[in-house]
Amino acid sequence: MSPIDTHGRDKSGPYVYGVLTVQGQRVDFLYRNIDFVSSTLDECNAGIIRSDYWQQPAYGFHNFMYCTETRICRSLYDPDAIIASLKAKVTSYAPILKQAICKNFLWSARFTLDNAYKPIIGQEQERVAYEYCRQVTRQASKTFYWGSAFLPPAKRRVVWAIYALSYSFE
Repeated sequence: MSPIDTHGRDKSGPYVYGVLTVQGQRVDFLYRNIDFVSSTLDECNAGIIRSDYWQQPAYGFHNFMYCTETRICRSLYDPDAIIASLKAKVTSYAPILKQAICKNFLWSARFTLDNAYKPIIGQEQERVAYEYCRQVTRQASKTFYWGSAFLPPAKRRVVWAIYALSYSFE
């Protein structure tokens, strides 16, 4: 039996090429098809986004996740510098990709706000407004959003509000 299990690929869509199996136990080590990753990064840089295996809105496997994975990955062994060439494709998010993500996913921020009517009735407008700002920041700038996670909660909410306000004027 091969240590790389490719039988479960269809469950996660095209994004997971295989899973490492050690002594019959699947481990959290995913294999990627380099050609697929490269073409996916090219699609993302052209503003083309795809989503597969929706768990619930807006969660699932989205092709632009490869941009972040590629940017932060560390190669254990890469004698042909393949990873370096992939990293060069994602030194920053292409503006067209950011626009496509926002166009397709900011609805989840609206969905959150639309379903937050009970707290609004209960005089919790400030909390709902900050939650809306959090959703806008989370969808519009993943890197900025996760970077703000290290701030104290009160400062984090203010940063999200400033980002959401500045984003609305773009």
